[in-house]
Amino acid sequence: MTTEARPPNIPGLYLVLVLNGFVGAAGLTVIYLMLATLYREYAGSTGVGWAVTSYLLVSAIAAALCGRLGDLLGRRLMILIVLGLAGIGSLASAFVPSLAGLVIGCALQGVAGSLAPLSIGLAREHLPAERVPVALGIVSCAGMFGAGIAFVLAGVVIEHFASHGGFVLKLVISALAFAAVALIVPRPNRAPASLKGVDLVRGVLFAPALGLALLSLEAARSSGWGDARVLGGFAAAALLFAYWAQHQASQTRPLINVRMLARRRVALTNLAMIFLALGAIQLGQTFSLLLQQPASTGIGLGLSPSAFGWVMLPLNAMTVVVSPLSGWVGKRIGEQRVALIGAAACVAAWLMMMARHDTFPHMVQAAVVCTIGYGLLMPALYNLIAEASPVEHASEAAGINSVCLAAFMAVGSQVLFGLLGGHGAHGAAPGAASFPSEAAFGAVFCYLAAMSACCLVTLLVLGRAPAAERVARRDLPAGRAT
Repeated sequence: MTTEARPPNIPGLYLVLVLNGFVGAAGLTVIYLMLATLYREYAGSTGVGWAVTSYLLVSAIAAALCGRLGDLLGRRLMILIVLGLAGIGSLASAFVPSLAGLVIGCALQGVAGSLAPLSIGLAREHLPAERVPVALGIVSCAGMFGAGIAFVLAGVVIEHFASHGGFVLKLVISALAFAAVALIVPRPNRAPASLKGVDLVRGVLFAPALGLALLSLEAARSSGWGDARVLGGFAAAALLFAYWAQHQASQTRPLINVRMLARRRVALTNLAMIFLALGAIQLGQTFSLLLQQPASTGIGLGLSPSAFGWVMLPLNAMTVVVSPLSGWVGKRIGEQRVALIGAAACVAAWLMMMARHDTFPHMVQAAVVCTIGYGLLMPALYNLIAEASPVEHASEAAGINSVCLAAFMAVGSQVLFGLLGGHGAHGAAPGAASFPSEAAFGAVFCYLAAMSACCLVTLLVLGRAPAAERVARRDLPAGRAT
């Protein structure tokens, strides 16, 4: 591991990881909490889903761009820049109370999607190697538990002050995290690396390709899959994505090292993350609509935003134990086995929802199982990626993983909104709020169970790392070992 002039401030670094996790979770959490409110405020609008999607699209760009810049210019500097931009986005969402202002503000807040890979790189840069697995669990659980706190506090703000006022909470947490990073994280001893040869513009072309595909997906719901514009949009997205992949693979210093995906274990681990993003991790979005939907629709419980927040708080609090436990257990039985247990729990959770979702206890039981599942699974996937990457590429490798997470969370979000709006809706009177039907939620549960099953199968195919690879990594020089 890297030696430093003075011992690292381990408690302080853990605090930084926790606050960064809070910031990364709070923006999307507040949007999830507001979904039922937004359905009422913008009745008949098809753009509500883009409040979530814009955040996730920018998260994907930021995870790739800022993770790579963190490796080159320093993670401390990039984290400070990201926290500043996230605070500005929170201001926009809080004080521009329109759908357009909300979407733009959420998009700017999406830069916080890079905090996970940057924090992972920061942990590996400053912490002893034996503390890194637990630290990665802290990164994961801080985001999930922070989301639970944000659910409660933002719910109270939305009910008693203003519908968009919950974003002020994000601004406060961003400011606290900024101060902690500035005061606690030491400045790097090395000079920033040069950006010469790194094509930043073409390096993020995957994002407009993904955005074009999502726009085409939304258009297909209204125009049909056979519409020439829909087919043309998907074709253009595929061509742009292929060009981006070929360009990055040919670069000596790529923004996203797609050549890393040629490694079987790296590719399969990222594929498992994709299925997690498409499936089980959509729990917050799904339950926000389900539990806050009026009971008169035949499936919702009609909870207020603050009541829903109190439901989600203990669920997210479970990750304080589950996610660090994932790293601890993974050191003893292997990360791949922990990931398998987590994926199996996610499958079981959504099968439970398919079988019974007519009472509050049944819904909560399924949510508990799902939370345990992805609380185990996500840190295990981060650690599987970390095991396959040298320390100088830590943020880059984690960035690719986070790109997969954010990009396909955006895809999953749009798929969910499509399913929720494509099977009939309650409240069809002109100008009235329209909510998803029971058949729509049934289709969502089936989809989420299928994606979780695909994640499980991918991890079964992954298997253990070859013995030669494990020995090679143990023999890396100091500063290169995981």
